[in-house]
Amino acid sequence: MLGAYLDLSIALDERWQLETAARYEHYSDFGSTTNGKLASRYRFSPEVSAWASLSSGFRAPSLAQENYTSLGVSPTIASGLLAVNSPAARLLGAEDLEPEKSISYNLGLVLDPLPDLNLAIDAYRIEIRDRIVDGATYSGQPAIDALRAGGISIPAGLTQVSTHYMTNGADTRTHGLDLTASYLTRLGEWGRIDWRLGANVNRTKLVRNHRGRNGQPLLNDQQQAWITSSTPRSQVSLQADWSYRRWGLTLRETRYSKTVSELDYYTGEHAYSTTVFNRFENSPKYITDVALRYAASRNLTLSAGANNLFDVKPDKLPAESAYLGFNQYDTYASQISFNGAFYYLGAAYTF
Repeated sequence: MLGAYLDLSIALDERWQLETAARYEHYSDFGSTTNGKLASRYRFSPEVSAWASLSSGFRAPSLAQENYTSLGVSPTIASGLLAVNSPAARLLGAEDLEPEKSISYNLGLVLDPLPDLNLAIDAYRIEIRDRIVDGATYSGQPAIDALRAGGISIPAGLTQVSTHYMTNGADTRTHGLDLTASYLTRLGEWGRIDWRLGANVNRTKLVRNHRGRNGQPLLNDQQQAWITSSTPRSQVSLQADWSYRRWGLTLRETRYSKTVSELDYYTGEHAYSTTVFNRFENSPKYITDVALRYAASRNLTLSAGANNLFDVKPDKLPAESAYLGFNQYDTYASQISFNGAFYYLGAAYTF
């Protein structure tokens, strides 16, 4: 890969800053691409500033996305991820991966209404074309034939065999809003409290579900949910950091909104279906983190704390979607960890 980058910044006057950038890259596998960015910032007053930006992006497929292969076999099912360029995936209609292309829009505002108060708001929109996703799922005899074409033998007596491969399966559009705020409370001889608020709301929409060579959509309902609803649409965090002489105490509370997944059925009439799924909502969660620290000397700091103090975990899966009772939580959703609470003691020494 060869590339060249140019960045230019111009101060049009004392208040107005203009920036532009361009990047040229040449890939031996994917050819050439040119992308750019245009950004501007304007300071209306010492307390109010605004900015806006427009940029394009390009992301070539990674080696893992092109070449990784895995096969999982359990007592009743087998599921394999096929490398896109393998004979097995080609038999199912896989095509060479194309680079992802994106356009991003940002609009922001910074406010300093009080000496100890800072606010920042950032609205964004991200459009991705030819997004590389895990899709193109096949089951039954087509999956068995594909695995055999790749030199993989399947044990007899399995209930379900399925395969899938990475593909340029979707065009997506994400809208979002980030809010950050900080405020300082002065307590005189009792120290100070630094307050921080962070919030994000977002929504990802599937603009286009690409179709394979057989004319069928590449993403089923489950794979669409991974893109659009497996992460929280909102997250809010409030943190207070109290400092008093050698002592410090940090308390943080974070709320994650619900996630929605389309789970596999492992029992009942829809067991192992690749077209009918069990819709599962993981309810909103509140996570509390606390940390206490003490500066024992100029060089030594002692600490104790807890991440997820109250041991909050995701909602448990319904029985029909918990494979053989082993899986208790939705591992595809990106809300909170199922590991629960983490308590620690620490010491840091600087030389």
